[in-house]
Amino acid sequence: MEAPTAAQFLVDFPEFVDFTPETIQSLIDITVLSASTWGNYFYRAVELDIAHRLSIRRIQMAGPTGGFQSAAGPVTSVSAAGVSTSFGSSSAGNGKSQQDEYYQKTSYGQEFLLLRARVIAPGVLSGSAL
Repeated sequence: MEAPTAAQFLVDFPEFVDFTPETIQSLIDITVLSASTWGNYFYRAVELDIAHRLSIRRIQMAGPTGGFQSAAGPVTSVSAAGVSTSFGSSSAGNGKSQQDEYYQKTSYGQEFLLLRARVIAPGVLSGSAL
């Protein structure tokens, strides 16, 4: 299975149109995700990984007074249209890796972790074998 192109990514994630296709493609080109490990979910995993990385970049570009989500810790609640929901978070100290902690910092990263938990058996995740 092939990774998405920048143009395909922007169709699925139009909220990142403020990034150039070259920036997006450069992130796609250096992905460390394995198509053989992810199987049919490789395309979606790459998209979620890229969305997470772009979200982190956006946070960094916004600086301390920016209007984007803080990268200080995991996303634990979401609000939209007057409706709010909260959910538990985990930390590297609770059997999670530093990589897991990194992905907890955005909703895209959290979705990536959920997909990974459904697709990849825990024993397969040795080191960086994503």
